[in-house]
Amino acid sequence: MENTKTLFISRSLLVALMILSLGGWMLQGCTNNTTNVNENGPGHGNGRIKVHMTDKPSHGNIQALTVDITKIEIHETASDSGGNRWQTISDSAQKVNILDLSDGKTTLLGSKDLQSGTYNQIRLILGSDNTVTADGNTMPIKIPSGQQTGIKINVNTKIQLQQGKTYNLLLDFNVAQSIHETGNGRYMMKPVIHAVDTQIDGYIKGIVQPDSTNAVIYAMNNQDTTSTFADTTNGKFKLMGIAPGTYSLKISPRNTSFSDTTLTTVSVNSNDTTDVGTITLPQK
Repeated sequence: MENTKTLFISRSLLVALMILSLGGWMLQGCTNNTTNVNENGPGHGNGRIKVHMTDKPSHGNIQALTVDITKIEIHETASDSGGNRWQTISDSAQKVNILDLSDGKTTLLGSKDLQSGTYNQIRLILGSDNTVTADGNTMPIKIPSGQQTGIKINVNTKIQLQQGKTYNLLLDFNVAQSIHETGNGRYMMKPVIHAVDTQIDGYIKGIVQPDSTNAVIYAMNNQDTTSTFADTTNGKFKLMGIAPGTYSLKISPRNTSFSDTTLTTVSVNSNDTTDVGTITLPQK
């Protein structure tokens, strides 16, 4: 009887050990199949999108433009595996004074790991607290459709997001072309924003003197013309989103006491800045 009992206990112990061993193996297998996003880079099968913003130098009587951003979305194009949908990059509300971002300064609006694929549009959904400061007075500014359908920005060179890669997209906000006075001291904004591919496009920077020229700078070639304003306080300028190639750089003063000038064969390379130095405009 004792032998039978001992045999029964031994067999029960063996079965219990086998169950524990099998459970541990299953738990280990489940753990290994779970993908965590690495803090230092995109998770498996994903790429990372970072959306930044900058501002072309403004001019005139505008001292501040504060935009109330409530959500940032990106559009994935249709593909065999799906797509044709908007995905959220950030839903954290943030207020950005666009004029704080001139002279090459940028701010990170949002970052998100997304499935590898092709993306062609950014959308900014705005809140109701958008203001402009002009001649020292701060007032609400109307932005048509900003709260409903949002501000849609086309990405001219579609984003090909690849697994394990980080893609930086720069939104270049042109305040001078965006704000319009409607009368009675009121303003409306129709945003002019250019999406810059920092991996492909290049930059041209320099200084126009004297500051009082209030110059407009044009980068021109056979395919495209891009422009910006020189800062009225220090003459600095930076042209962004310039496709690689050779350009003529025309500096045209709005102060009619000065003559314009043109630099030829200004070369631009991918993800690089061409510094043309200080350009002094002659007086007439």
